[in-house]
Amino acid sequence: PMANQHQTWRDIYVTYSKSHYKPAFTLMKFYIIYQVLVHQTFQGNLPMVLIVISFTSWLITPIIFSPFPRWPLIEQDIKEFSAFVNGKAGKEESELLEVVSRGKTGKARTMWECGLAAEISLWSETSTLVLAVYVCVEAIITLYVMLLIPAEILDFMWIYIITLAFNCLLVFGYLTSNLSNILLNLQTVSWLLAVPVGKLVLGDRVHFPSILSRAPEFVIAFVVFVHVLSLLKQLYLLILRVVCDARVCAGGSRSIAQRHFYEGIRRSFLYFQVHQADMVEAYIIMCANTVVSLLLAGVDYIGCNVHTWWLLNRELSRTKQKDKYLSKDPPRQESATQRDGSVVTDLSDLGSDRSGETEFTDHAGQTSRPLLQPPPQR
Repeated sequence: PMANQHQTWRDIYVTYSKSHYKPAFTLMKFYIIYQVLVHQTFQGNLPMVLIVISFTSWLITPIIFSPFPRWPLIEQDIKEFSAFVNGKAGKEESELLEVVSRGKTGKARTMWECGLAAEISLWSETSTLVLAVYVCVEAIITLYVMLLIPAEILDFMWIYIITLAFNCLLVFGYLTSNLSNILLNLQTVSWLLAVPVGKLVLGDRVHFPSILSRAPEFVIAFVVFVHVLSLLKQLYLLILRVVCDARVCAGGSRSIAQRHFYEGIRRSFLYFQVHQADMVEAYIIMCANTVVSLLLAGVDYIGCNVHTWWLLNRELSRTKQKDKYLSKDPPRQESATQRDGSVVTDLSDLGSDRSGETEFTDHAGQTSRPLLQPPPQR
């Protein structure tokens, strides 16, 4: 962002979801599996320091490099990001084409639009042959992993299958009840019912000798279940893609076939728990952003805006926490020169085409003069 603008958490999520957050959660998942297996087998445990540093850095680096961690902006970001996660914009079937258009231009209004647009883009723009090869490879890997895992652990998958059946009822109610966010959030919370449901499915085996000792079985079975569910979703979408291509080749309307294909992707986005998983990740990101932003705000408050000085420049770090930038004092340029040593003679040299009389909204949400003005002519 520009030096005088605060980058919102929504913009950070849209920008870095694929490059930072998704790899972070994938690496975190593998790390948790490793720790669970180590505690299950009672073998040596490697520290994995670099792995922990990697996924932690991917989670917190975007917010560290976001300008102006201020207390009012943190509160505003929490409210806006929560609205971004739970927003209803783009969830109607009639808005599918608009969702695709917004996704291509990077103007998604909600996390639903952001994720659904990416899913539609992947399954509609990639070659059918490439998708088929990818699904076959995923099927082979999933089958191989299931053959390696003992049947005693795979028995715990029945717990999640029953929980998924309950979730599908909630999805149906969600789609037929004017998209109630209560039912949507219940789908995420309902996975916590795995422990009481497990007792009904597997009996005393679930908590014998203790639930904590059975945690590895719960975790490993859940990871395998998620992979199987993802594979089933891919098979479903591949069939829809083949049907769509066949209808077009047979002389059918491309627009109608494409619309039906998009509707199938929309349904799979909910019934196969893709959007619900994105919501869980988004809430984790929001918690991480809150903690890091509060720490940075505290550092700036105690350390005389040291974070702003480090990230931006000395000029911006002179602004007090409660002051409006350059609202009273004339602009102070570093030794009346640019950083390369040349004298500032024109506002365009500073990367702005604003005139000296133009007003703008600064990082505190207040109207003020431009960041720097050319020195008055004497």
